[in-house]
Order: sequence, then structure tokens, then C-alpha cells
Amino acid sequence: IVYKQMPLIVISGGPCSGKSTRAQSLYDYFKTKSMPVQIITDNNLDRNAVYADNTLEKQARSDLKAETQRLVTKTDLVILDALNYIKGSLINRLFLYYGSV
Repeated sequence: IVYKQMPLIVISGGPCSGKSTRAQSLYDYFKTKSMPVQIITDNNLDRNAVYADNTLEKQARSDLKAETQRLVTKTDLVILDALNYIKGSLINRLFLYYGSV
């Protein structure tokens, strides 16, 4: 499969808003269609510590962005499940897309 559109789904929302549940539903759906799909998540972070410290937050976002850039291709779908409601989120998504194809 070669995607003609952006092969990236960004799920945005606050804590406990159902992002991870929806990401898993999408992952399961695409897997049943035999499509290559990856989930990138910030669930393994200690959010209280990371998001309370600007330096740690910037590093965490940088790591998520780098992993997303590494995994996004024209043949693989990537689901980004993280707190994505920061200023410039659309710009970051476009950068990820145009920087990867």
C-alpha cells in the first residue's frame, strides 16, 4: 500500500480524554485490514514530572517528534497518541509530513 495522503493520524486531547483507547481501536482496525501501522505514545512518561518541567517537556516532545519522523513513510501508517494540543501543532504535523515524503 502506498498512501497518497498524509500517513499520520494525530490524536489530540487532554489527559483521560480517550486518546489511547481510540488509538488502539484504530490500530486494531488497520491491522484487520493487513495494513502496516504503528502507535507512538507518551503513556510511558511520568506526565506529572515531565509536563511540570519545561526542559523535560521539550525533550519529551522532541523525542516523540523524532520517533514519528523515523516511522512515517509512504507505506506505513503512524498513529501519534500524545498530548498534542500545543501551539503550532498543525505546523509540526505539516513539517512531519513534508519532511518524510
